[in-house]
Amino acid sequence: MSYFGKISVGSPAQTFYVHFDTGSTTLWINSIYCKSDACTHHPLFNPQQSSTYYSYGQPFSIQYGSGSLTGVIGYDTVSMGELTVRRQKIGLSETEPGNNFARPLHDGIMGLAFKPHQQTIVDTMIQEGLIEEPVFAFYLSRNSEQGSEAVFGGTDPSHYQGEIHWVPVAQDSHWQLVFEGFEVNHMSTGWCNTGCSAIVDTGTSLLEAPPQYVDGLHNMLGAYKDDSGEYVFDCSIVSSRPTLTFIMNGAHLHLPPSAYVRQFLGHRFCIYFKLSLRNVSALHTSKHYDHGLKTFCVRVTAQEQDSDGNSYCVSGIKKSHENYRDGLPCWILGDVFLRQFYSVFDQGNGRVGFAQLA
Repeated sequence: MSYFGKISVGSPAQTFYVHFDTGSTTLWINSIYCKSDACTHHPLFNPQQSSTYYSYGQPFSIQYGSGSLTGVIGYDTVSMGELTVRRQKIGLSETEPGNNFARPLHDGIMGLAFKPHQQTIVDTMIQEGLIEEPVFAFYLSRNSEQGSEAVFGGTDPSHYQGEIHWVPVAQDSHWQLVFEGFEVNHMSTGWCNTGCSAIVDTGTSLLEAPPQYVDGLHNMLGAYKDDSGEYVFDCSIVSSRPTLTFIMNGAHLHLPPSAYVRQFLGHRFCIYFKLSLRNVSALHTSKHYDHGLKTFCVRVTAQEQDSDGNSYCVSGIKKSHENYRDGLPCWILGDVFLRQFYSVFDQGNGRVGFAQLA
């Protein structure tokens, strides 16, 4: 499952769906320069048809956890709703080896990492004074009825309750933080007694744990490996599985089994993603939050049954690519974690916040 929204690039506008990714920096889209098979499955940006596009021919390459691409850097106008960002740095793909980018429904990726020198689109919004606060936030829902939401320039109080628990992040990072404790069933594992490192990553679907702890963690949770080596659960006892607790800057953030167990129900569904934009004029002219919001509905599909049509329960926890980062056990807090909280990314103060869902 992934979350993405509609943007327009160029003049006149060409429309694409991009995946929001706090774990990378580059905004890139498929382009007519790309001859890889993966690109044939998506609409392609044609810079020759945009009067506002320019480029100095600077090449770029990106290696993700799965998939890679190369291309050329350009600059053009990018719009989301009524918010228009001019002279935004964008990557135009030239090669996309394999099929990693052929299958997704999105046509590119919007990197939102905390790396100001990379000129992410949020950096440009801040520099141009397009948003009231140097903040963006996510509400990631579990189903189509609820919808999901991204807010640039503030938060949406209707999606959370109580205080936002703030955790400082490393400067010039992929929203990397250090947390001080990890509990299973409210009992300390001792794994983070001297600290654990974590990347808060909307571009990662699962919760990724340090490889050295994954087998032991699943044993504590009562999971077992199926014939393919994947950790699964007996669906009839999922509700009785232990709660996971991350202790961050004094706050105890709880992840119940309903969050870390993916219970497949034997159907396909779509999630509609509401992309909300707040700009300065909207904030200054209205006391009502809904003014200035723009909504886009975007399909997200997931296969929810096995080949025999049986429902089953699969772990949403996997091994991260690193045992340690900066000498500390390394976690990736992906969508399995983020769906449980309202998450706020504060570039102005170098921190990320989590709040209880409303």
